[in-house]
Amino acid sequence: MKQFCIKDVIEKAKKVLISTGKHIPQFIGYSKEGLIVGVLMFNNSDEGDMAIDFVRKTVSSNNIKRYWIIMEAWKTNIKPGEKIFRGARRDIDRTECLVISEFNSDMKNIVVCISFKRVDNKIVFEKEQTTKESHCMWNVYLEKEGVRERMNKDIQDINDAFIKKMSKDLAHKYKDDFSKAKSKEEIMKVVFKAIIEGKKKIDDQKKTMFEDVEDNKKSQHLYSD
Repeated sequence: MKQFCIKDVIEKAKKVLISTGKHIPQFIGYSKEGLIVGVLMFNNSDEGDMAIDFVRKTVSSNNIKRYWIIMEAWKTNIKPGEKIFRGARRDIDRTECLVISEFNSDMKNIVVCISFKRVDNKIVFEKEQTTKESHCMWNVYLEKEGVRERMNKDIQDINDAFIKKMSKDLAHKYKDDFSKAKSKEEIMKVVFKAIIEGKKKIDDQKKTMFEDVEDNKKSQHLYSD
């Protein structure tokens, strides 16, 4: 059987998206016997966990050393300190993309994210971004119990970066006010002003987000520049 590689998967995924206007989540496993293909149907986190368990069992029972996950997704780029965490579908700067993830048992993984637009009912592909990713929830070569913890750490890191940058900016802005304050009351007034402004900055983050509603995208990708 011809060696199947990620370029083949990308080519086929693009053709599906162009011809049908969508790409349902799909699993392709590469085994000694041939390719094993499955559709991943899920609409919530519980069904998502079931889909991951399906992939895990399929990979294990067929001794699969390499597999691919293909799906449409929302993508957003978050620079450290720029925004608090939000699902990609909620970010006003979101873009549609086709994501092809290759997972290998040696943990040399590749994620290809291809942005696209819908123009006059046609798919127009744009930027293609390739990253190395190891702790994605679809990586069943990792220990099952640690996946959610690793994802939560990524979320916490994004929020911590925002708070750290905001605190630094406020400290710089009110540096002179603090140095001029002569009494405890004056210092507390400056602190109160900084707190109010900090709260406003956090509240303003809502302006950069859509309402959290369900849509037909089954995946969300965050990239930190």
